[in-house]
This record gives sequence, C-alpha cells and structure tokens, in this order.
Amino acid sequence: MLNRTNGGSPLRSELYEGYLSESICPKIPITEAVNLGKEISVDEVYKALHQMKPWKAPGVDGFHAGFFHQFLGTTKDALFEIVTNAFEVGVL
Repeated sequence: MLNRTNGGSPLRSELYEGYLSESICPKIPITEAVNLGKEISVDEVYKALHQMKPWKAPGVDGFHAGFFHQFLGTTKDALFEIVTNAFEVGVL
C-alpha cells in the first residue's frame, strides 16, 4: 500500500508486517493446535518435571525442581493438582 503523504513510498509498518508475521510470530500447526484444549495428564507433568534441570533457580514457590524429583513419591498428587489448577484457573 502506498502512503500518499510521503510521496508514494510504503509505510514503515507495511515493510515490517510480512517480516513480523513470518519470523517473530510463528503459527502453531493445526495438528498441534487441537491438543491445546486437552486436559493435562499425569505423565505430561512428570515428563516436564524431569526435563527441568534439578538445581537451577527455584520456581515461584521457592523450591528447585530437584526437590520435586527427590520427593516425587510424597508430592506427586499435590504437584499434579497444583499444575492442573494453574491451567484451569490461570493462576499459580
């Protein structure tokens, strides 16, 4: 689109529009998008937990992932409930 106020040159925002939509804002493939509304499984929570480095910076609760790795037998039900609730309500 040409901007008549600047002699017919494209607007700066128009120049970046294609770049932004393709490079910075990728789209989720439809095959993955259908999974976004599914409920979280216990296996997903445990898999995500074990992908975290155990002694990196603690989470918002002050506990490292290593704490949950170490005491998973004791904390697994509460951890799954917290994660599930966070996704349902949108707040940790």
